[in-house]
Amino acid sequence: MKFHLGVSKVGYQSKPIKPTGITYVKTELNPQKLFDLILSGHVFTHNFKDLTTYYQHQKTTETFESTNVIFFDFDNCQYTFQEVLNKLKVQPTIGYTTFSNSIDKNRFRLVYLIDEGIRFYDDYSFMCKLLLNILFESNVLNEIQESIDTRCFSATQFIYGSGTNCERVFNPDQVISVDYLNDLLIQRYSTYKEFEREWLLNAFEKNQTKSNKKKESKSKEKCLIFSNSKEYNNINTILQNGKNQTPNVFAAKGILKQPSFKPIISNTWTAQLNPQSVYSYVGDQGVYQLNTFFGKNGKIKQGKRHSALFRYCAIIRNIYPGVSMEIALANLMWFRKYYIESPDEVSDIELSGIVEGIFKSDSDLSSIGKRKYLIAPEYKGLSKEEKRKEVGKAKKKYRDELILSSYDFNLSVLENSKFLGISKSSIYQCIKDNGLVVRKEEEFVRFKDTYLSLNNKDRTIRKMMKYGFSKFKCEKYIMLVRSN
Repeated sequence: MKFHLGVSKVGYQSKPIKPTGITYVKTELNPQKLFDLILSGHVFTHNFKDLTTYYQHQKTTETFESTNVIFFDFDNCQYTFQEVLNKLKVQPTIGYTTFSNSIDKNRFRLVYLIDEGIRFYDDYSFMCKLLLNILFESNVLNEIQESIDTRCFSATQFIYGSGTNCERVFNPDQVISVDYLNDLLIQRYSTYKEFEREWLLNAFEKNQTKSNKKKESKSKEKCLIFSNSKEYNNINTILQNGKNQTPNVFAAKGILKQPSFKPIISNTWTAQLNPQSVYSYVGDQGVYQLNTFFGKNGKIKQGKRHSALFRYCAIIRNIYPGVSMEIALANLMWFRKYYIESPDEVSDIELSGIVEGIFKSDSDLSSIGKRKYLIAPEYKGLSKEEKRKEVGKAKKKYRDELILSSYDFNLSVLENSKFLGISKSSIYQCIKDNGLVVRKEEEFVRFKDTYLSLNNKDRTIRKMMKYGFSKFKCEKYIMLVRSN
């Protein structure tokens, strides 16, 4: 897996005294290179827009661009580095003790690689807290929460490396995917209410001071991540009762502002993949995904904005057919903010109209956003050319399975084409690729059927040669057809 981080130009043999003077360079890394740089005492930051060389003051919430790395910083933990490793449900890609670690002060960091890049500042904080809830049992998390430096929840925070004498662990193949996290949630919680009741963090910020002095744990103060999830679900239940004919803009804005709001992007985590293949056919599994790549600047220009919003709303409803108008509208508001050029030019009324149009449409929109092939998470690091070749193999495999599983060798290719509803060219290619011997149809009959299926203006020798007939045979067969 390859990814980018800002890396200090030099490594340090002890904790830097003035981190504000450190120069960072955007660097392409892999797990091994990151591990080596950590042990060389380098300092790291996430990626920021239009910056390849930068300083601490240039890293802001507005300029944050992306990251594939999550760091957790533990100070004065009651458990040692090794004891915490033993309590983890998911081992880190990299773990190490810091320069300040000592016998009576347990200080260490855990590093996790995420295969899906985190693109938004708020998403980084959410992912940190989400991951912590999954890494530890709730009782352990309550015990150690005061030792977790909450500054690491900020995507603008820098991260210190360590030295070659530190305790460390390295799992280069441990790359966390969002699909994997979803699977863990499904295994641990059977209903959303159960998840809401148990999968919560205490209010870290209220339990820490800048001096990191311990306070009495406020374990009854629930929920940093989903502090308003009950209200969120109540709104959704009320709005799904069928009484609302148009989306409630006020309610949609309230949903969007909830700390628990997460945009509906895909349901790819539900797909059943072939463990033996790089790409798997999922066209029959109802898998949908929003494609958020819209060109160089990642923004949809005027003239294409409404069609993109229409497609996104259709995808939302394809993923969750029972979704309310208000949740769909909240997602469109999020989409407008991050992916629409000049978002202020697209009003809430226009978004409401799009949602209402999708919900009241009698058209079949089930093909919008539908995925036919998905790549296995462990192969996402392949180059574009390698991915292109692998998806070609997957398409060929699916084509052959579809044709050969129902092919009647007692019939001609033309007859099988009509029976299977598959083009003759696809069947011929399948036969050729697999070296099969099939019943040959009379060539003149094939020529005649093809020739008569064309418009008069297309009944030419040049046109018929494109169907695999020689010029001589075209001239001969055209004369026969006309004579009959």
